[in-house]
Amino acid sequence: MWALNQAYHWQLMELLGMDVFICTEDLYKEPPIGVVNTALSVMAYDYPMEK
Repeated sequence: MWALNQAYHWQLMELLGMDVFICTEDLYKEPPIGVVNTALSVMAYDYPMEK
């Protein structure tokens, strides 16, 4: 019963724009492979590219 009620509340709406910043401090504290993994993870988000 809960799932039927929740489906009514989960209506599609217009998504807002989103900016993602990947901040790094030091090359030795944050290796480049970690930054690349973070960037690839963000690029894999299921979010419209035009937003």
